[in-house]
Amino acid sequence: MIAIRAAGPRDAEEIVRLRRLMFRAMNGRDEGGAWERNAVESARRQLSEEVPCLVGFVVEAKDGAGLAACAVGRVEERLPAPGHPSGLFGFVFTVCTDPAY
Repeated sequence: MIAIRAAGPRDAEEIVRLRRLMFRAMNGRDEGGAWERNAVESARRQLSEEVPCLVGFVVEAKDGAGLAACAVGRVEERLPAPGHPSGLFGFVFTVCTDPAY
């Protein structure tokens, strides 16, 4: 059975690794660089917040070495509207499974 758990700050590097794989699959280019370091720092910080706006779910690799998959998104609070009386909106922007799985 596959165990899914909430992402935490310790998952930041693996989430960014999977995000890079997602971009490579989407545009056919492998574009590493400074954005990865910045993304790890940002993800770690945001996932560490007491009430995080950045949320994710991850599946650990079978061998325990990293993640097999992740889905990451954000909850934003905007002004309430007739169709959205809470003002809360969710956006999913990273979904990736390592090709090894």
